[in-house]
Amino acid sequence: MENQKEWLIKKGNPIVKYKVLSEFDEDKIQKETLKKEIENTELVKYWMGKVPKKIDVTSNIDKKHGINDEYLDGIHGSTDEHFENCCAKLLDIGYTKNDDILFTPCTQYLQDKNWNIMKLSKILLYPFLIRAGFENNNNLSLFLQRRIDKIIKTIKTFGYNYINLINNKNQNILHGDFHESPFPSCYDLYAFCFLKTKKYNDKIEIILRYILDKRFQKFPQNSYYRMNYQNIAAGPVYHACIQPQRLLLFIYLFSFFKVSLEYDWYLEELKKLELYKTDNHTYIFPKDYIKEKKSYYIYSGAHMGFGENRRRKKWCEIESTLWMLLIKKNLRN
Repeated sequence: MENQKEWLIKKGNPIVKYKVLSEFDEDKIQKETLKKEIENTELVKYWMGKVPKKIDVTSNIDKKHGINDEYLDGIHGSTDEHFENCCAKLLDIGYTKNDDILFTPCTQYLQDKNWNIMKLSKILLYPFLIRAGFENNNNLSLFLQRRIDKIIKTIKTFGYNYINLINNKNQNILHGDFHESPFPSCYDLYAFCFLKTKKYNDKIEIILRYILDKRFQKFPQNSYYRMNYQNIAAGPVYHACIQPQRLLLFIYLFSFFKVSLEYDWYLEELKKLELYKTDNHTYIFPKDYIKEKKSYYIYSGAHMGFGENRRRKKWCEIESTLWMLLIKKNLRN
């Protein structure tokens, strides 16, 4: 482990070095120096330029989705300008509410005038606000408490019996309600990873054991919630299921929870990662595991890079080793 850290600090770009020092709380002086350095990198400047400077939900009612009390267009989507993508990318690099670039938009979303108007979009926004460090905000903490209780109730009510009916288009319509009785989503899993409070641990473990069961991981394809005469939230992509396009991201997310090690399928995924270990104890994953492209951060695992120059021979080895270091750190803690 120590050799991997030293190797990454020696070989990696400033973002990789900063990530290692931040995650392992080492050399605070060097970390602060690197923080100033990474702000001048093309990657960080690019993503900072995608963050909205001003947010006013009341002026951006989302008509496209047929939901009059929603603001989805600025939050959820596949472009780099969508907040779930640019925010998540900066969070991965190491930015938090202590940095103006995230403090400003996050606090604007959490203002009563904006927060109270949103409904569906809160579900897609709240995990990133938690990771940024806002979990003690009154609006966010109340939403989190209610969200966890709703998921627990859904689990107890429906178990692994997901399908309410199959419509005339051969689509599976789910039991429950997107807002009031939801099955656990990929956004919920992400949120639970970064919670600092311990008061929900018992409830979250119930949810995690439900998610980690193979029956949930085989969540039915072509399945939807029915809302406002529309079908929304498609099957295992929206729910907290490992999918090929986001395999490494979800191995990382599940690594935050020791309970994951009790499930054979997860242990098998970890073993598969070890197959990519080199003789030098670094890792070289398939390039598709750490792709960087314009698409959804959480749906597609599309933003797994840490800014290494992909024309360099070592880029894949550096970024693969960093991800494996982060996974092992979580499993060890």
